[in-house]
Amino acid sequence: MRLDSFIRTATQQSQNTVSRLLAQDRVRVNGAITTNRHHPVSEFCRVELDSEVLQARTAYHIMLNKPRGYLSATQDTQHPT
Repeated sequence: MRLDSFIRTATQQSQNTVSRLLAQDRVRVNGAITTNRHHPVSEFCRVELDSEVLQARTAYHIMLNKPRGYLSATQDTQHPT
């Protein structure tokens, strides 16, 4: 999603107002000020407007220790899953 569309949806502001906010350096994406209204916003981007967080979602990485001899598959021709 484009940054300007995201801000309009999140704040219910008009396109002109969003353009002014971007021009006034009041929007940060992942900690960096941006004026590019075409900046892509994914679900894991942190978007701030005047230090108010509009979206902040963190990606978590989970590691699993699979002991030797354990099968981790949905299908296997030699062993039952």
